Amino acid sequence: MKKLFTVGVMVLTTAVSGVALADAPQSSTIDTKYFHGPYLGVEAGLGMHTEHDSSDLDFQFGLFGGYRHQSDDGLVLGLEGTFGFPGTPDTRYAIFPRSNRHHWSVMSTAGYAFGRNRRNLLFGQVGWSQVRQRVDLLELIDDGNGNLVPTPSGESLYRRLDGLKLGLGYERALSERLSLRTTVTFSGLDGTNDMLESSLGIVFKF
Repeated sequence: MKKLFTVGVMVLTTAVSGVALADAPQSSTIDTKYFHGPYLGVEAGLGMHTEHDSSDLDFQFGLFGGYRHQSDDGLVLGLEGTFGFPGTPDTRYAIFPRSNRHHWSVMSTAGYAFGRNRRNLLFGQVGWSQVRQRVDLLELIDDGNGNLVPTPSGESLYRRLDGLKLGLGYERALSERLSLRTTVTFSGLDGTNDMLESSLGIVFKF
């Protein structure tokens, strides 16, 4: 998990540093606010879900949307919601195998637009996340030798995992309506589950 987090932060740092060097400082009044108003987006990347000593790294994808307000001096504040399908912990050898079905989150956003025409946004997020998880129930069956063997019962139950979610991201406006972004987020779920995600996304502004 630490390696994934380190790689994600390195990608963000490299992207921001490269753009900052390429963009000349802004010295005149900006008419276009590239990070102002409602928006929707799609994202995909890697998600690592850790439960106790079990963890797994999977491809994950989702949708996000929200509203942001950009001030004249580049301060950006907003609210964002997400819905996606996260990675699942490897629980093949657990007493009760589990699989993640979907997750959602609501987060506040604060950032700063910088560079030429303020086309670059570095932002942080904090909010609440929830994962919906299916637990497959087992029953003990005699294997004929006096041994009780856990066997899938064909029944399942669902449980909810809640927790604080933190995020760090960088976004680059390609036009007034379209931009690209990369994010790294961490969710602490119910004290025994952690979820770390690193993703790339496309943002469409209305």
